This record gives sequence, C-alpha cells and structure tokens, in this order.
Amino acid sequence: MATRWGICSAGKISYDFCLALQTLPADQHQIVAVAARKVEDAQQFAQKFNIPNAYGSYEQLAQDKNIDVVYVSTIHPYHHATVRLFLAHKHNVLCEKPLTLSLHGAQQLLAEAKALGVFFMEGYWARCFPVYHQIRKELREGTLGDVKMVVANICLPLDTVARIKQRALGGGGLMDIGCYAVQACNVVFPGLPEKIEAQATYFEDGVDSGGVITLKYSGGGLASLSYHTGTPDGANRLTILGTKGNIVVPGHFWCTDRLITPSGEKVFPFPPCEPRDFNFDNSIGFTYEIQTVRECLQKGLKECPVIPHSDTITIMTILERVQQLLGISYDQP
Repeated sequence: MATRWGICSAGKISYDFCLALQTLPADQHQIVAVAARKVEDAQQFAQKFNIPNAYGSYEQLAQDKNIDVVYVSTIHPYHHATVRLFLAHKHNVLCEKPLTLSLHGAQQLLAEAKALGVFFMEGYWARCFPVYHQIRKELREGTLGDVKMVVANICLPLDTVARIKQRALGGGGLMDIGCYAVQACNVVFPGLPEKIEAQATYFEDGVDSGGVITLKYSGGGLASLSYHTGTPDGANRLTILGTKGNIVVPGHFWCTDRLITPSGEKVFPFPPCEPRDFNFDNSIGFTYEIQTVRECLQKGLKECPVIPHSDTITIMTILERVQQLLGISYDQP
C-alpha cells in the first residue's frame, strides 16, 4: 500500500520534494493533499503535481484523515506552531530542519509527539544519503582509528535572499546552513561538547551572515565548523580526521554522492531520473529521505534511527548556545 503524503507549504523546497517523490513508484508513494496560506497557491501547486486536494489553510490539511504523513516545509518561524497543529490531529510528521529556533520549542514538539504516539522526524536529509551510511560504517568499523577532529565548511551565496537577513523570518546563516555543519559533527561526536565558542559577522537586522564555531569534547575530540551566506559556492567540505586515516566529503557534504575514505573514493550514484527543473542542488536526493520515512512507518517506528530525537535535541542544544554566544535571539520558539 502506498504511503499517502500531505504537503504543508507550496514553496520551492516542497516543489523539489514532490518532484523527487514522483520519481518513486506510485504503489509506494502518493501525494494526496497540499496546503498553502492562499488557496490559489495550493491549487497551482496541486495542478503541477496532479494532487487531488488543495487547501487554503494548514488547518484543513490537518483535518484530512486520508494522510499517512505530513511534510512540513514552511519557513523556520512557522515550524513550531504548524507542527503542533498536525500533532494535535495525530498526524505523523516529517519537518524540515531546523525543527525550531529554540531548544525549548524542540523539546516541546518531541514530547508532544511521544505522548501522542506518532512518528516524528526532523528533516536533516543528509542523514539518509548513502554517503552518510558509509561514514557511519567507517566509524563503526574503526577504519579511522581514534577520531580527533571534524572540520566542516559550508558557504553559499544566499545574501541576496531577503529572508536570510530578517530576524523576524528566522534569518541568519547559522539556522539556515550552519546547522548542516553541526549535524555532521554530531554524526562523528554524538554527545554534547564540554566547551562551545563562536564568532560571527552580522546583517543590519542583527542576525549572522557568517560564523565560526569551535567545539571541544570530553574525549579529546575537536571540531571547527564554519559557514557563510555571502561567498561563492566552492569552499564546501567535510573532513573527519583520525589516527589511522581520514574521510573527506568534498563539495556539498550535506547532499552529495561521493566521499574519500582510507580505502579510496566511493561513489553512490543518485537515483536515475529524467531532467527536471529542481530549484536546489541534488534535490533528487530527497528520495532517500522519502524512502526512509516509508520504511520507518512500515516498521511502526516513532522516530528515525538515523536522526533520532536525541540527536535533534543535541544539535539544537549546540545551536541555541551558539545563538547565545553570538547575541542572536528570535521571538518564535
């Protein structure tokens, strides 16, 4: 039986998500409804993807009982209230990263999902890519020896995107792209660091345009994580340094098909698809996340093993501490 998806928000990320989803077999995945703040936007989106139900409010989508899981891709400040709405109607939820803008908000959503007994997953899609499965395999098998350091750089030319510069819209580089570096570090060093330091540059509205985060872990591990929203796309890389060898994930380490391990380069070709007008790089990789959600639902799981709730809390704890160090605050949970 196909997994029936509801799509919350008719923006660019939802567009790519649905493009990827419709490359998968129809007997496994179906989009049955979409909601936007304006019914006209939902109708246009539904027409593009042949979705039978288009709603002009999230409340209408929440009331649709013909849905197995809702994908939430509103902008960051709306995640908390929107997810609470779907949880209240006992829907399973996949919510885009970052789950919330605060630790308290994340804790609240996870507690409510647990109390209601529904599946709930933060959408760090990187965790579902074969490259990350290989990273975890190398770490389990000890091919790197004692891991000493993680270095991650993510730099994208986003400073022309108005939302990035606006605090009221959850702007800032940390919560938009820097979080990808933090989640990558969390794969290698899963606990909380004993020391966190951070420096940043800022937009006029007080949110960060770029920053550098250093983490020190009790076992001796170190991390240097940098991000920037105003530089060309070309300085991106994840490096994991160990006493026996290193892993290097060149380029878009959060959505890539290749990495270099102590035994050489490994390539995991993206699923084949006809040319499509994706908005973002490597969006066909959404299929990995989509399939992961289906597998979790089929097994009756309430959280995803590759991004468990404990990791969501750890990542958000680090992000909130960095916000505090940088003097960044948001009005939304």
